[in-house]
Amino acid sequence: ALYDEDNKNVNYGNGTEPVFHINGDPAPDKVLCSTGSLPLHTDGLILGNKVDVVVLYAAEIGQLNGGETTICDAKTAIRDMPRDLYEVIRAHECEFVALEKGYFSKVNGKYSKATKTVNYIDGEEFWQIAMNFLPHEKTACAGRVAGLEESKSTNIMERLRAHFTDPKYFYRHRWTKGDLLLLDNRFCFHGREAFHGSPRVLYNVNVEFQV
Repeated sequence: ALYDEDNKNVNYGNGTEPVFHINGDPAPDKVLCSTGSLPLHTDGLILGNKVDVVVLYAAEIGQLNGGETTICDAKTAIRDMPRDLYEVIRAHECEFVALEKGYFSKVNGKYSKATKTVNYIDGEEFWQIAMNFLPHEKTACAGRVAGLEESKSTNIMERLRAHFTDPKYFYRHRWTKGDLLLLDNRFCFHGREAFHGSPRVLYNVNVEFQV
């Protein structure tokens, strides 16, 4: 389902393909499919699409400097999170705004809670969230803690990023052609390291379980 609040119509543009090509596009207006870094996130977040499993397949991999897919064991990281940080997210949740034109068909600059941050399945807690891009990076979307003043929200988002990238919970997958990753979108986050060289072509498929 595509997210539409008060007829603002922020929907997917070229992100609607059932098999999405992540091809390292060098165009200056590209972010999600570019050669730049991509912070940890859960797929389907911005528009409220339900994604249970993310499938990533390496169709073409050349001589690359960087380009690893980053993965966080979110289930364990959330369990180990400092209590004050955990309670802020549970109390306020996060909201996000789409910024990359093209990937999203319309960008309105308005934050929304299209996806609930704290969720449960079979009694297990999981989060749907994304870390923010760094200040010097091209940005596809942005997040903040709902209801907090900007400085406090920024501090919380920075602490979340530092916690989820702690080596205890963090893995970098260096791709070889033919590799296939199946990621539980509920209990892990994934992202991308910036890279140079080519090609790096991944196919991305989002899977929703029918219950």
